[in-house]
Amino acid sequence: MDIDDIPVVGKVNRSIDSIVLNFTLLGVVAIVLGLAIMIFPKVLEVLVSVMLIVTALIFFNIAWHISSYKKKYMGWTDKL
Repeated sequence: MDIDDIPVVGKVNRSIDSIVLNFTLLGVVAIVLGLAIMIFPKVLEVLVSVMLIVTALIFFNIAWHISSYKKKYMGWTDKL
């Protein structure tokens, strides 16, 4: 049986996979930014601003995943 076939556990598993992918993308952005600053110091301002925008979008995606699953699976605690 595949873990994704179990209703709650499968959704949590896919959400965690998505968050791990987003953190991996953040790592790639940091490495690209670090290498590009060493190689191309003249385009530093444009490169930093573009990478910061990409990083912000990735953080917003992570926050959306955490928020949506928290509302979905932890909403029952408000009724206690």
